Amino acid sequence: MSRHHQAPGRKLALACPEEPPAFRGDQPLSTQSPSAPAGPCVPFRGVAIALLVLTVAACDSVRTRTLEEGEVNMSQAQFAAQFERVFRYHNRITNELIMELPSLSLSEEDTDNLSDAEERMNEACDSLNEVASLEAVSQHADFWTESGLPEAVPQCEEATHAVEALFETLHTRAKASPEASPAPAP
Repeated sequence: MSRHHQAPGRKLALACPEEPPAFRGDQPLSTQSPSAPAGPCVPFRGVAIALLVLTVAACDSVRTRTLEEGEVNMSQAQFAAQFERVFRYHNRITNELIMELPSLSLSEEDTDNLSDAEERMNEACDSLNEVASLEAVSQHADFWTESGLPEAVPQCEEATHAVEALFETLHTRAKASPEASPAPAP
């Protein structure tokens, strides 16, 4: 009999979607087997998420860090401004790479180093880009993405700063090298 139907003489149980055996709320995970009957419908993930939402919602501040100040507590409004500042910074550096990189003559090693740093930056900034893209079309990111922003924003800022510093070094070196200068006229 399905867990969604009521047998005669039994109380109506909470109807839950079928869950994999690993999420039965009445047994430790180590004692569960796929053929064991399901216990009461207590979705563990739902309870954990609800508790986390209540905890986060009760907070007036966000604990994060910045390059300038290290660990800080920010109000929700301050954190939103920090998010936007870092997002714009990341986009500015990405645009500089797009516009100026083709004009530079870099060694294969320098190109590889810059590509690796850029890949780390893109990975670190992925959740910021996701949130901004969704907000642009009046949608919201999922709970886990949003709850990870206090850590993702500083990681994006740090990775973007690393790309900017490396690019500036490579840009300066490329402009100073003899191959970058036009040959003097005879």
